[in-house]
Amino acid sequence: MYVRYMILICFRPQLTSMLSITHRVTGAGYGALLYGFAVLTTTPQGFSHWVNLAETYAPGQGLMIAIKSVVLLPLVYHTVNGFRHLFWDMGKNLKIDEVYSTGKITVALSLLITLAMVLAL
Repeated sequence: MYVRYMILICFRPQLTSMLSITHRVTGAGYGALLYGFAVLTTTPQGFSHWVNLAETYAPGQGLMIAIKSVVLLPLVYHTVNGFRHLFWDMGKNLKIDEVYSTGKITVALSLLITLAMVLAL
């Protein structure tokens, strides 16, 4: 118990560690979500039943924008950060200042792409 508090005191969260943790969580979350959608297709009513049900109880425009943003941002972030990881696999942008700058670009691009997608859908 004491060690856990010591870690929080000694180590300050860094951009690189937060982006790494977020990448893992979004990947696992979307894996679970995809599995859940696959399970819904096996129900007797089929997946279209659940889509029609969601459309029936669709909230107002403002709330729909918020829901779309919450759903799309993790997916877009995970995708953009995945390309960042592919660049690392090719041996590019591995210096610490490049890692930080590409991390900031990843977050900015994720927000911009999500905003564009939410407004387009």
